[in-house]
Amino acid sequence: MLRDSDDATYDPSSSSSAGTYTVTPEAYNSNYSFIAETGVMHVNPYGPATRAIKPVLNCIERISSNYYAANFEYKNDNDVVVYIPLGDDNLLTGSGIDWTNSEAVPTWFEPGGGSFMVFFDGSELSWTVNSRDGDQKVSNAANANSSSTKCKGNSLKAATVSMDMEEEPGLDADQLVAYPNPVADKLYISMKDIEYYKMIILYDFAGRSHPLMSIDKGPDQLEIDMGHLASGYYFIRIEMEDSTRVVPVIKQ
Repeated sequence: MLRDSDDATYDPSSSSSAGTYTVTPEAYNSNYSFIAETGVMHVNPYGPATRAIKPVLNCIERISSNYYAANFEYKNDNDVVVYIPLGDDNLLTGSGIDWTNSEAVPTWFEPGGGSFMVFFDGSELSWTVNSRDGDQKVSNAANANSSSTKCKGNSLKAATVSMDMEEEPGLDADQLVAYPNPVADKLYISMKDIEYYKMIILYDFAGRSHPLMSIDKGPDQLEIDMGHLASGYYFIRIEMEDSTRVVPVIKQ
């Protein structure tokens, strides 16, 4: 028997039966002993009112030489979740993708929309989603490369890192410089009056904070020791008197 969260049974003849159902097996033979294990079945929307999932590239951000972040989004105009497993119908391709640090490609498409971030070397990458639109199956794709639309200011979305990435109004991007990036040992961050910071916090890609072993201050410059950190992708959050800056850093 199949029932949804409202305890309604599944009607395969109805186009309004999309949703998630609990599968409960029932035994009818008294000659055997049964151990019933419930399961879950998801039914995607179908019929003339169904709308296709639309992948969209929001923008890209240049992190360092030959290293970029692509902020992908999707739009789901249906009232229910659409499930599309990874494979030919939900495929992210590209020869320069950093699979280790990139977020997982969504398979559970929530009503309204969502986003995820892919790190890559600037070469062509493509996200293709095949889904139902009315009574037909259609294909939609979003592409990114180093020439794609750049994110404005610090508008890059990092869903796995809970940070306010706003920058001080009127500041140009070249007024804050972090080098070398990627970094093996000492990282230098230059910005006017940065030595008067209120707080500095170091996060990894998963949002975990890490201690900073030493910070040396100089006129308009900070020297941060990152030699103790494991290789990977990090964010340094710098809180000033009336602004917050976030610096993405790659630790070699």
